[in-house]
Amino acid sequence: AEFAPVKKTKAVAREDAPQLIMSADGKIVMPNLKGLSLKETLQLIGKHLQEVKISGAGYLQSQHPDAGTLIQPQTPVELNFAPNS
Repeated sequence: AEFAPVKKTKAVAREDAPQLIMSADGKIVMPNLKGLSLKETLQLIGKHLQEVKISGAGYLQSQHPDAGTLIQPQTPVELNFAPNS
């Protein structure tokens, strides 16, 4: 499958922010979201994934599926946030 990065939105200001990569057939490579704020995370994946379960607040500590996993837009995604220590 051919993959192409989705254009970054202006809302994600960090230059080192991960990119969402989608294949020509609509599959998504799950990005590494660890350390992003809840707002940054939702700006990146919110309009591309249909089922996102969020727990906590602050910055992403863990995610499922893991970064690099090939998923469908309807794949359930779990994101766990906690304040930065």
